[in-house]
Amino acid sequence: MPYLCGRKSIKQMRNFDSSLVLSENGKTLLQIPSNVVELEIPEGVRVVLADVFKNCNDLVSVTFPSTLYSVPEFSFRNCPNLRHAIVPSGNILPYAFAFTENLETIELGPNVKSIGEGAFRKSGLPQVKIPSGASLEKACFRDCVNLEYVELESGINFIPESMFCGCDSLRDIDIPFSVWAIEDAAFAFTGLEEVFLPETINLIGTHAFAYCKHLRHLSIPRGVEIGEGIIAGSKRAKVELREDYPMK
Repeated sequence: MPYLCGRKSIKQMRNFDSSLVLSENGKTLLQIPSNVVELEIPEGVRVVLADVFKNCNDLVSVTFPSTLYSVPEFSFRNCPNLRHAIVPSGNILPYAFAFTENLETIELGPNVKSIGEGAFRKSGLPQVKIPSGASLEKACFRDCVNLEYVELESGINFIPESMFCGCDSLRDIDIPFSVWAIEDAAFAFTGLEEVFLPETINLIGTHAFAYCKHLRHLSIPRGVEIGEGIIAGSKRAKVELREDYPMK
């Protein structure tokens, strides 16, 4: 029998396929086999212990249930082969998927409530769709150097501090009309080439688009509160201040 990842508990029961260890009420995932490759956590599980995925070096894909409360902090720091993940709902806690350099896909469901600080920092994601209902914390996709495509669903209100900082493969992004603020260094050190900010924007933070070596054109509406050095170090960039009319 393979070594089981995670802490042991006096109260435990095995699920139907004898591969997972759950609490007696079936709501807490306690242990998984260390040699698991594809993991689907059953519906009804609400809590996953913080070290369940420790030493799961062979884990390639994981599917969380819609009943989950949260993906724990630093969940996959020792899962170098993780490539695919599905999170239909709940909260993604800080650094949950951080440093998963081989991560290729993440499917975030419409009921994901929050994406914590650094949740995907330095992951290998090439693209991501961010649901409208998720609250976002700073640096959640920082230093994702393979990130080329981002879809921000309408309903997102702000781009937090350093959210995409260091994503130097990111060449283009559409900012939805629901966004009113772009915080400090949100897009610093990215590969953005042209950016059009909608008239709903009220605030652009310090160094928001700084050191973007490919940035040529940044179009913003007049009357926006602008922080210091928004294009500092972006030597090719020109800023256009537009005379926009209020949206009907």
